[in-house]
Amino acid sequence: MPTPVPLDAGASARPASAPAGHVPGVTELPFAKWQETFAQSLTPHFLAARALLPAIADTAGASYTFINGSGAREGVAGAAATCASAAAQLMLAQVLAAEHRDRAVRINALVLETP
Repeated sequence: MPTPVPLDAGASARPASAPAGHVPGVTELPFAKWQETFAQSLTPHFLAARALLPAIADTAGASYTFINGSGAREGVAGAAATCASAAAQLMLAQVLAAEHRDRAVRINALVLETP
């Protein structure tokens, strides 16, 4: 799974008036960081599924598994883009499962929960 993009990568997302260690919320998150997170965390799953599923869709015993983190199911303050991307990945798995319901391949989604 691609590494989530740190919110402080590149230009600082922290407003000048915010204290050090401040994690930007949704209203402070630069749009470019939002797009970058989706491009690095969700788009590769879309492209891989689009390329690989046609080759295994009718293969008996075949499975395609998404592995995700707990951010897919639970929002974390300061991690809006990462959580939204993870939730979108989970939904992508559900859509692919529905689209391949009558095919041999199984679509799985594994969400690793952390305490």
